[in-house]
Amino acid sequence: MIVKKEVFGCDNIFDFPPSQTMSCVMQNTDSDWLSCTNSAIDNTVFCNSLPANLFVIEVLDDQSNQIRQFEGSLQGTIIQNLQTGTYIVNETKVPEGPPTPVDQLFESFASQQTCIGLGFDGGGSLFTNNPDRVFYNICFEYEDEQGNDCSNVTLTAGEEKTCTVKNYILSGSAN
Repeated sequence: MIVKKEVFGCDNIFDFPPSQTMSCVMQNTDSDWLSCTNSAIDNTVFCNSLPANLFVIEVLDDQSNQIRQFEGSLQGTIIQNLQTGTYIVNETKVPEGPPTPVDQLFESFASQQTCIGLGFDGGGSLFTNNPDRVFYNICFEYEDEQGNDCSNVTLTAGEEKTCTVKNYILSGSAN
């Protein structure tokens, strides 16, 4: 199995000196979502402060035993030697503070509920401090090559599958 990581935002960015905001409150199927590799938004503070490796992903077996934990990667991480069976791909979240976790996706009831209401699998919040101070509300979903949910992946003997963990910047505020 290969697990990839992608980050999306939108070009709905406003300057309110001394801060800047990105507001992308839209359904998971909206065509206005842009990859953070898209030249329209790739140089924004919102995409630059949110690299794929900032997120921690885990693969669990069907008994919720952790097989592997790793940083997100746009190129993907190969999980080798998996037997026939069902596996869970999960983006990890740490409990909400205090103190507020930095550079880690954390549980946020409001973000979770909003994201589910917009058609996503879930959501959380994140605060970055390097190089910029940015607060995010982030939605996420898991998708295979055919666009199917791959939070639960069933592998047969010799089968290879790719699951992409997708994060969507619902909102961001940079100071």
